[in-house]
Amino acid sequence: MELSLLSGSSSYGKVVSITARRTFPTDTWSSPCLLKMEIEALKQDFFRLPAQAMVSVKCSPYHLFDKCVLMGDAAHAVVPFYGQGMNAGFEDCLVINEIMDQLDENIAAVLQEYTRVRVPDDHAIADLAMYNYVEMRAHVNSKYFLFRKYLDNILHVIMPKTIVPLYTMVTFTRTRYHEAVNRWHWQDKVITRGLWVCGVVSAAGGMYVLVRNSHKLPSISAEHLWTRILALKRFLKCSCK
Repeated sequence: MELSLLSGSSSYGKVVSITARRTFPTDTWSSPCLLKMEIEALKQDFFRLPAQAMVSVKCSPYHLFDKCVLMGDAAHAVVPFYGQGMNAGFEDCLVINEIMDQLDENIAAVLQEYTRVRVPDDHAIADLAMYNYVEMRAHVNSKYFLFRKYLDNILHVIMPKTIVPLYTMVTFTRTRYHEAVNRWHWQDKVITRGLWVCGVVSAAGGMYVLVRNSHKLPSISAEHLWTRILALKRFLKCSCK
């Protein structure tokens, strides 16, 4: 079934009408009347439940003595922008199973250790999910952002054990979420400082070559030089957007 939503504005919460048409063979339904009833029910259900806010849940502890424990979305519901909500819930099960093996199924001790281990990780993935929303909304068109992504991937190929992109750590490894965030911050700091050092060394080298060979260069007025500097500044500013 194909749905067409007519909105009075750019907001998803402002849908004013809905139409539906069949995109599958008629024999899928025993009666055309049933098809019409399903479409009408779909329209009613759509408008009966308005768009809901997306929420993140952070809480601690996850257990109450040895009586109960929170897992999955009950403990750490996250917005969907990192695609890790269900994975985090599955990992809850894996972690509590590992802890039960370590502590010989002493439930009181297991639940306390489970809270200690999982809370920082689940809070970290909640923050990452919100960050990824901001990244997709504001950064993906930035040339500097794309350059950094490209550089991170190249460094990962050259030094796969030293530089690992954040998405790779979160999605394709068992690295704990909060450890992945800490390592990501460290990598970002190292790479940024490395770029600054390369820039300063390049500028110093360029100035040295310029000064050393200044007698070979054609004369240029200060006004002309200043015009070129302003043009370069505008170019760099546009490149970073």
